[in-house]
Amino acid sequence: MKKHRIGQVLVLVTAAIVTAYGSQSQPASQSGMHDGMQQNGSMAAGQMASTQGYKIAVRTEPQPLKSGQENTFHVGVTDPNGKPVSDATVKLTLDMAAMPEMNMAAVKVSPALAWNGSDYSGKAKVPSAGPWSVTVKVIRQNQVIASKRTKLMAK
Repeated sequence: MKKHRIGQVLVLVTAAIVTAYGSQSQPASQSGMHDGMQQNGSMAAGQMASTQGYKIAVRTEPQPLKSGQENTFHVGVTDPNGKPVSDATVKLTLDMAAMPEMNMAAVKVSPALAWNGSDYSGKAKVPSAGPWSVTVKVIRQNQVIASKRTKLMAK
């Protein structure tokens, strides 16, 4: 009983820290996606990343993610000239680390994304609340041309 209570407290403290420091909001761009980096160099949820001049922006509906229900993921990709990239394969993976103290195994969610005329989007159910590590890879001709790592919080 005591171990279970300690595990619950640890989850709540972790969620509070991630909410306070890992999800600091940044001003939104005109597209509704966020851009910029935090001073420590880590990416806040929904922000853009750049690889070789490409920019990747991630947003979700709803925001924040809702656990136990289907969420929509949007990934915008622009080339070094600022033009949308519509001819790539975009892979998005959400990972939640294992929490052995709560008997929870690691969880991975990978929604299929497709170009919808303005960005790449897809739906997936997020099984549990808490912090999720997000990895986005943009692939052309079997080569990763851009990638991004960020964090999202599910409630």
